[in-house]
Formats: sequence, structure tokens, C-alpha cells
Amino acid sequence: METRRIICLANSYKHSNRCVAGIDVATRKWIRPISHLPDGSLEPRHYHLNDGSEARLLDVIDIHLDAKCARGCHPEDWLVSDQTWSLVSRPLDAEAWKVLDASLSKTANVLDGCRDRISASVVKQRGVARSLTLVRPDDLWWWIRKGNSGRKYRALFRQDRVRYDLALTDPGWLAQLNLLPEGLYEHSTICGGSVPETLLTISLSEEFDRFHYKLVAGVVIKPSAEPASVLPSAI
Repeated sequence: METRRIICLANSYKHSNRCVAGIDVATRKWIRPISHLPDGSLEPRHYHLNDGSEARLLDVIDIHLDAKCARGCHPEDWLVSDQTWSLVSRPLDAEAWKVLDASLSKTANVLDGCRDRISASVVKQRGVARSLTLVRPDDLWWWIRKGNSGRKYRALFRQDRVRYDLALTDPGWLAQLNLLPEGLYEHSTICGGSVPETLLTISLSEEFDRFHYKLVAGVVIKPSAEPASVLPSAI
């Protein structure tokens, strides 16, 4: 077993459980802890910390890992141990923000291309260099619409002039958007008229219907941002 100190950048929905990911403070590489479950998802006993709280975005935590178990679609995977994770600091300090700034992806190609998905056959043939990345989006909007199986939540943004339309799996942000009627919302409107510094954790999904989809697994806003005081109207 080994212990790694990470900045938590995702604790997102994965089926009925969660998918946690973060950047190793020492190596500045991504780590995705997975369990022995068939889908690798984490149960509450995995992502609850020694103080009883749930691992939150921007927490610095010590996680305990048994072995690296990289796969073609998820090269960052590590098998998690049963030892309880420890909270190191909350909120994030200035030095940790420097780690995030240095980890930002600045290319137009988010996770190996400009589409919202990668063919499973392509991944099986050559794998992927990474399945996690951090971006500072331009022109961010949130789209709430009706789907065949309920409401759908999408993040619309530009990265170096390329437009992306990705599904959202961040529990905290989903809960906030769930309070709003269907519509298209500018990010600054959701944040009470301000334009806070916002980062998105983009994760590649497991194979689904012959594709691996790119998901917004974490929405990171600097704590200085003021929360919205009233619910905005849809555009």
C-alpha cells in the first residue's frame, strides 16, 4: 500500500456510486482511485474522510492505494485500499492553486479530439494518453432540457475557439441546476452576475453504446466567488 496526497477535482456520479479523481501534489499527475466492484465505482465508505465528511472538490486529501491498475481507457486508475482517507486541508491554499494553474490544458483538443466522444474501437486499438484533464473554459453556459428519461444537464463552452457540449455529472452543480426551470443559462448569471474563475474537470467515461463519452465531472470555482442570491430566469 502507498499513500498519495491529491487535490480532489471530482467526486461525481457513477451509476449508484461515485468516481473520485484528483491531481497528485508531488508528481502533478492525475489519479483515479477505483474499487473492486465490476464498474470500479467508489462506495461511501471509500470517499468519506477521517473527519466524517465527504471528499469535496478542492480538498487536499491523503488517499491510500493498493496498486496501479491502468487500463486503455483509464490510464490513471489505481486500486483503492480499505484504509480511511485523511483530510489535509480545506480550503485550498495559494500553493495548491499554483499546482492547478500548472496543470491546465490549453489546447483545443480536449481528451484526444474535438468531439464529445471517442470510439470504443479506437480506444481498444491504441488506448488513450489520458482520461482526465482540467480546463479553464471560455464562454461557459449551462443547458437544462427535457430528455427521454428525464431532465438532461449539459455544459456548453469553448476551449481555444472549439465549441464543446458535454454531459454534467458533478453532484453539487447538478443539485444547483435542478432548482431551475429548463432553459439555457449563462454561467455568470448562475453565479449572481459575477464571472468567477472556474475550472472544469473533464473525464472520459467507460464504454457505453460503442463510445467513451467526455463528461464534466467537476466544476471548480474559487471560494471567493459569491453564490447566486436569486434564481435567474431562463434565456
